[in-house]
Amino acid sequence: MEQAADAPEPAPPASNAAMSLPVDWDPSMMADDIETLRREYKTQVENSLPSPRLQFNYAKALVSSSRYSDIEEGIFLLNELFDVGFHRPDCLHTLALAYLKVGNYAQAKEKLDIWIHLEPQNCVLRYQVFYGVSNMKILLRRFSSAHPMMDGSEMAFPHADGTGAFVLSFVGISLAKDVHHPGPLMVSAATVDSIRGSACLPETTEGYVPVAERKNVTIDGYTVPIGFTNPNWESAIIYNTVASILVEEIIGFNTKLGPFGSGSPNAFELAANDPTVHVAQELWDYALTAFAASFNAANPDKALDRVKALDYSGTDGMYIFPKTYEPYYTDSGKSLEFYKDLNVSWGNYQNYFSQMSVFTDPSAFDDCSHPTVASDGVMDDYIRFTGDEDAIVTVNGQRKWICYQEKWWMSPACRDAPMTCAPMITNSFWSYNPSRQKAAVYNIAMSIANTIAYGDYTSMPKQHRTFSYWWSPDITFKADGAVKVIFLPYREDEYAIGKFTTDVNDVPLLSYVHKQLGTAAPAVLSMLGDMAIYKPDMDWLLEEVVLGRTLGVVDAQYEAACQWVKDNEIRWKQWIPIATACKRTQGYGMVTEFGEFVSTRLPDAAGCALCVPGRFADAYSDDDGNSAICNTCPQGAAQDRGAQTACAECEAGTYSLPTGTRCARCRRGTYQPNISQTSCLSCLEPQTTATVGSTSQEACICPAGTYRPCHDFDDGGALRPECQCDTSLYVPASSIGQRCLPCPEGMECPEGSDEQFLPCSDEEIQNSTAFSYPVPQEGYFVEWNEPLWVFKCIDLPSCPGGMASNCGEGLQGAACGACAAGFYKQAGTCHKCGEMEKHPLFLIIPLLLSPAAIFVLYKVSQDDVGKWGKTTQGFGGIGYLLLVYVQSISVIMAVFPTVPAMLSSGLSWSGASAEITSLFRIECAGPAGFTENFLFNLFLPEIVGLVFFLTWLIARFIPKIRMDGDIVLGCFGGILKTFFVTVASKCFSLFQCYSHPNGMRSMRSSPEVLEHSDVWLSMVGFSAFAICLNCLTLLVVFGWAMWVAPARFHQVSFRRRWKFMIQKMRPSVHWWMMVILIKGLWLALTSVLWNTTMTQSLWICAGLLAYFTGSYVLLPWRSVFVAMLDIGTHVSILLLCLLLPFLLTFKPEESDVASMFFLILAGLSFLAVVTSLLWILYKAAWPGYKTRRERMLNYYAKRMAEVFPTATDPRMMADLMGEIPALDIVNLKYVATMMSAEILDNRVPGRLVWQEEKKTDPEKDAFVCGITRSQVTWA
Repeated sequence: MEQAADAPEPAPPASNAAMSLPVDWDPSMMADDIETLRREYKTQVENSLPSPRLQFNYAKALVSSSRYSDIEEGIFLLNELFDVGFHRPDCLHTLALAYLKVGNYAQAKEKLDIWIHLEPQNCVLRYQVFYGVSNMKILLRRFSSAHPMMDGSEMAFPHADGTGAFVLSFVGISLAKDVHHPGPLMVSAATVDSIRGSACLPETTEGYVPVAERKNVTIDGYTVPIGFTNPNWESAIIYNTVASILVEEIIGFNTKLGPFGSGSPNAFELAANDPTVHVAQELWDYALTAFAASFNAANPDKALDRVKALDYSGTDGMYIFPKTYEPYYTDSGKSLEFYKDLNVSWGNYQNYFSQMSVFTDPSAFDDCSHPTVASDGVMDDYIRFTGDEDAIVTVNGQRKWICYQEKWWMSPACRDAPMTCAPMITNSFWSYNPSRQKAAVYNIAMSIANTIAYGDYTSMPKQHRTFSYWWSPDITFKADGAVKVIFLPYREDEYAIGKFTTDVNDVPLLSYVHKQLGTAAPAVLSMLGDMAIYKPDMDWLLEEVVLGRTLGVVDAQYEAACQWVKDNEIRWKQWIPIATACKRTQGYGMVTEFGEFVSTRLPDAAGCALCVPGRFADAYSDDDGNSAICNTCPQGAAQDRGAQTACAECEAGTYSLPTGTRCARCRRGTYQPNISQTSCLSCLEPQTTATVGSTSQEACICPAGTYRPCHDFDDGGALRPECQCDTSLYVPASSIGQRCLPCPEGMECPEGSDEQFLPCSDEEIQNSTAFSYPVPQEGYFVEWNEPLWVFKCIDLPSCPGGMASNCGEGLQGAACGACAAGFYKQAGTCHKCGEMEKHPLFLIIPLLLSPAAIFVLYKVSQDDVGKWGKTTQGFGGIGYLLLVYVQSISVIMAVFPTVPAMLSSGLSWSGASAEITSLFRIECAGPAGFTENFLFNLFLPEIVGLVFFLTWLIARFIPKIRMDGDIVLGCFGGILKTFFVTVASKCFSLFQCYSHPNGMRSMRSSPEVLEHSDVWLSMVGFSAFAICLNCLTLLVVFGWAMWVAPARFHQVSFRRRWKFMIQKMRPSVHWWMMVILIKGLWLALTSVLWNTTMTQSLWICAGLLAYFTGSYVLLPWRSVFVAMLDIGTHVSILLLCLLLPFLLTFKPEESDVASMFFLILAGLSFLAVVTSLLWILYKAAWPGYKTRRERMLNYYAKRMAEVFPTATDPRMMADLMGEIPALDIVNLKYVATMMSAEILDNRVPGRLVWQEEKKTDPEKDAFVCGITRSQVTWA
């Protein structure tokens, strides 16, 4: 169904072209001139370096613009000139004024200082001539600081019009003060009127009315100046001041400002009841229209006429300050000016706000149970629209808010941690309830308090970092840079039922006049109706007031208004009625004294005005001569420049605005197939168009992130005729709940995606990519015949995405998990089979060579305990650790496949250990599906055991190679121990699954196999048997052997059988191999027990951390180097796991899991410290501890005394140390060194000795092997 789009658009503010321009700049230079200079400048830039003069002229033109981006570009070009030595005074002048225009007063001050030193007199003169005397006073203060000889002197300057002069006297100007804190300025009496007086505009201004010719207005028998009133706030006073200046000095009526009202209704009543007040402006329409209608009906003799709604609106709501949002933006890149960024789940911004504890006087705030905000209706609305029932408790049958100190209401986002609430300050409970609902609904960590005193409301946000309620236009927080927080657009229907979660609506600001003003002073009424001050103008005026007061300007409101009038003469002249001899060629037409365009001179024409956009100047002639009238553009035609003599017909894809100001292109989401139209037709929600200016309904498409189904939502689910594929490819009609369906997870839906473009067959996939339809993202997969059934691939290279049925080379099946025919899988990647791998001997040769390999392993495994300390055993330990390290990396990479490509490719070699069976290339020898490969991997330990058994059995019949069964069994156990990580991982691989967007789950090792599919279910029994046999039984048997080892280790057969578990460990920690095996099982269980990335990461980190701690404390390895290597390799794996949060994508809710884990670690650390302290205190306080310690020391002293008498033979000690582990030798070395120093008093390099050195008598020094005892050193 076609709907007409809203056509009206607000007219843009008039250019502020004259503001802040150099004196020699032509104010008539507008957009066309800027474009001409821009083209000329860019041409020179392309060909060569532009001339400084051209660059300066172009920069001046940009500064004259009202567009912020143009001004910024102009500042950049001027600074370029300044940096290369272009220090001309007019360059400095223009640069300083540009900085003033954008509000950068510090830079403006710096450039003015340089200008004053270069050209003091001309600097002051030009500033005074163009900017007025009041602003010149500021510059003169800077001038006197730069030239102290002027202190107490006088200096003459010409008037702005060049016709006279006035004298300024400088008395006692403090050189220590700068422009922000000016010293006193004494102005001679003769010049007071020139500086302030009642004159703002120079008398040479066209249409200027001298003071003597101004008159009063007579209304209701009172002859008085035209009186202006308004609510007593800055923007309203400034607006009326601008109006009064023009009424006095151009139209010629005396004016009076005040008295002022306390609010909009009060100001309305003042204008109605006070005979000296005739105009009331900037009245906020908070039901004022209804109030005025009621008042006028009740008081017809006092009724006021509405003139207009001002060209800027009022707004209010939640504001935030730069001292808070700028640091947060710098640190996080997020803007707190947008409500979504205030959601605490998106970022922690509370530290950028003051805590509630900084407000030390609770009595400054109203109780949060105040009836205004705690009535039953307010509470019911709050719960109904936020669902936050925990915000309210019932005490003694009375409901009340949960508040901090009974003053601060707290949102649910921070209620449990009050000091994390960002405070918001308001007064009179302004916006209290709306802000409360927004904070709850949008998860904003906020607390709200209402000040009792208005002064606290205005001072607290300045003193602290808070939110604040505020309104605009207003000056209270203007200097503080407060900006409004943006929420969803206003919903009138929701506000009507008490739901305040959207933004407030802008409030019209109204202008009313005495009903006789149009008769008594029609020109004034006309000017007030045409007066157009826009929001940027009012912002500038308020900023000028702030700056003026900072600089000590006494009447900053008047000075700002006056300066604006001077800077905008072109604009306000259009508001003033002029004569009726209008020139058509210049775009003028006749108007009445009220400013209304007329079609005839008589009887109402009173002057001329430029035809505004939307009208065109048409010739007119009568007995009084030729003139022109401004006719409105016909419907469907427009002109947007004003002062034109014809209107242009609007083309297809455009429409004329109601004002006729221009033919606007149809906005995105609308279209117009015809010419000369006044509106565009809307696309059906939520459809849009690819561009503006669309000319047909066919241009309506679904927005990005959605797609259009083939079953037409607007036609009862009927299939659209353009959809030609089998209907099974499309979303069923029963599932169509909206016009544009959301894009499935893992799919990319460009703007305009439509099911009609889906490929109808496998052959059409390549050709279909020219159209927009849902396609899989990289790392996801769909089949062409199920185009929206999304599978997540195990890694990014497997699924390039971009089209259906798109797998990496050699991959096929669901999630691209299986290898195609002629390919084999290794380390998760499919490789093409070579000719050699296809030969049957490729499988047979390894089997034939296995007995020889077993025999070699048997030979190198015959050493008994006396040779376990050999260097070759150290190499064996290193090799074992490296294999375990590689397997651990492989298991971790299998759990986290979606790591960055650099890391994935860099560690791809680790998968070889986990895919031992891939070395046999079973797939290349013939057809081998998942079942064959899975069972082969699952029962490979049994196959290897069978080969060992057969080898041993055959050797029994050959005496020369007969093998000891215990050693063979130990060799087989060593193989199982070495590859236990891989064995455990294979046993659990059937249950190591991950989830797809379509709700299915796949095996990680074989993504093509779906959980609970027939083939998967057929393997469950085998996997359970393998787990029991290869993991649990193996651990039980190995554990039993380590348990009985101390009692049976003296048996030769036991040592040979279990040597593989013990030989690399120190005797006191002989069981450590069990810890290594359990660690392998821990890693294998990761993806079985846990589904989320964060929990899997933490599980692995916890296991590695526990293993690393035990290995560091116990030092179980016989070899020092192996012990160091064990700790080093596991530290590297632990670091990899700790870096995973930076390499993987986690869901937001997983952060809670990480937080809990780290809190537990912190708690355990704290508990360990506390336990240690308690243990120390316990030892110090318990008398029996000292006795126990002495008994223990005596026990070990006796054992040492028993050993030392037998340790006198160096050869025996050397033999002993050759048999014990290296780490025990290190410990023995430390003991020998200590005893040598403490008992024999020998000096040991690097060791602290507390006893005094003893002198040895050489004559009594005994000799030991030809060396004096005093020279013997134990190392």
